[in-house]
Amino acid sequence: MSGYKHIETPEAMLWRYITLERFYELLQSSSLHFTHPSGFEDQFEFSLPTSQIMLLNSIPGEIGIEHREFYRKTESFPIGVVCFHIRDYEDSLMWATYGSEKGVALVTKTSLILNSLRESGHTLVRMGNVNYVNYDDPELGELNNLYDRILHKRKFFESEREARLILVHVEDDSDRVTRTGCGFLANLESLSWIQEIVISAALKGDIDSIREKAEKVGLNVPIRVSALSEKPPHIE
Repeated sequence: MSGYKHIETPEAMLWRYITLERFYELLQSSSLHFTHPSGFEDQFEFSLPTSQIMLLNSIPGEIGIEHREFYRKTESFPIGVVCFHIRDYEDSLMWATYGSEKGVALVTKTSLILNSLRESGHTLVRMGNVNYVNYDDPELGELNNLYDRILHKRKFFESEREARLILVHVEDDSDRVTRTGCGFLANLESLSWIQEIVISAALKGDIDSIREKAEKVGLNVPIRVSALSEKPPHIE
């Protein structure tokens, strides 16, 4: 099961649910925040399957110590992740979990976000679908590749239908990347990767202000209120 799995179609629709505050920060900085896996809530993130850990722990002597130390060092590797939801339409669970009452959903496509990063000089970027697994399953196999470990998650989170944008930070990127407490900000030349902005119903009265702020930084895309707030037609 090892070997990370790319999103097959470059036109997969992706949703990024964030708070209004984070959206305004994005407009101001024109940068994406990549979180290191150690900053994720689930402690199994970036971990190894149980069978692989047992194997590592069973290796005797200096060889075993070296192998275990190697895997410990990979936990601090300068790599960051941005999470997207894969779906052709908005999702109520994502609104509740990540968008908050006053939230914003940014709609894009795989090719747009990848091209935007690469055109901004970020060459070590990849994207893949998350595989939802049971870490205790002996059939899972080994996750030796850093991308493999990032693109696996416990089955409890399967409803998230997640795609992950993964960026490796190297010293040559210092003029394009700013370190933060739990990851780094990657500067982008523009926000052209955003195709549409969807706002929660609680922000309906702020739509003109949101549009004005977006247009000030050159982001001229459709903005609409979430369809979840729509009411059914009545029988007359």
